Amino acid sequence: MKIQNIIINKYKAFTKEERIPIEGKNVFVYGENGSGKSSFYYALKDFFQSSVESIDMSALRNFTINDGNSDCSIEVEFDGNIKNILNETTKNTNTPSITDANRLKSFLTYKHLSIHKKINIIFCSNILYYLSQIIFQCFKINVSTQRQPVVFYKSP
Repeated sequence: MKIQNIIINKYKAFTKEERIPIEGKNVFVYGENGSGKSSFYYALKDFFQSSVESIDMSALRNFTINDGNSDCSIEVEFDGNIKNILNETTKNTNTPSITDANRLKSFLTYKHLSIHKKINIIFCSNILYYLSQIIFQCFKINVSTQRQPVVFYKSP
């Protein structure tokens, strides 16, 4: 089971609906502080975690949007056009495949990549950035209007 698309709407740093085409590829996320990398990570983490516990999506809605709506959501589309959604009123993530994926804990962060504490994280990030330019296909998404766009890299 591979992720084809992720649609995140008004979750944490996301101020509007963003469609992120994963297309079953490996993804490397790069961006400046405050660009939305962690929001993307936590959206996926909360989506999978919601298969085994309750997630209060109303508390995770972007706090700068005061329109009275309740439309914070995370939707993940898998192979075969299977769509699962987590929002303030709907949760159809309690499936065996999502629960099993949650148990794998297969998300990597920069902390996992820096095996030794003495590795300079900035140097490591710069090397990863330049490697990603060569290895991965790049696309940018402006998650927050106040910062540089977060950059998603997909394996070819």
